[in-house]
Amino acid sequence: MSASVDADLTGLSVETLALRALAQSRIVLPVLRTIVIPMLHAPTRAQAIAAADSIARRDLFSAGFQADLRDVTQVLTEEMTSHLVVETMWSDHDGDVTGSTWTETIWTDEAIALAPICGELGRLRDLVDAVIDRRDLTRLLAGDPGPAGDTGPACR
Repeated sequence: MSASVDADLTGLSVETLALRALAQSRIVLPVLRTIVIPMLHAPTRAQAIAAADSIARRDLFSAGFQADLRDVTQVLTEEMTSHLVVETMWSDHDGDVTGSTWTETIWTDEAIALAPICGELGRLRDLVDAVIDRRDLTRLLAGDPGPAGDTGPACR
């Protein structure tokens, strides 16, 4: 799955984005603690614990939280997609002389259970990214290049 910028986030103020991120974090925190952390293995489990602790402290807009959330979301998304079954189907109808084939994706119970969790984490990730990007843009437009050696958000 590829990440995309939610069009609903583009016209919002940084304050509105931050408020939405804080609200979304209240949804994500119990999910992290009761479902996600118990199912993960090290080192991703440690990142999920660190992310939950950051949410509990309301420290959402740091590079460390951003990286932990991104990694945990990616691992869960990969876990969800590993439970999808892709089958090649074919037409066996007597009138079909072309030999039509197509693929169907079957969602297993495990994939269905992980999908809303991935969605909630993804929404928080997108909101946090948007706040940090707006903060960085404001800093750059003001002519502040950032800390020495910092070449942008990818280095955080």
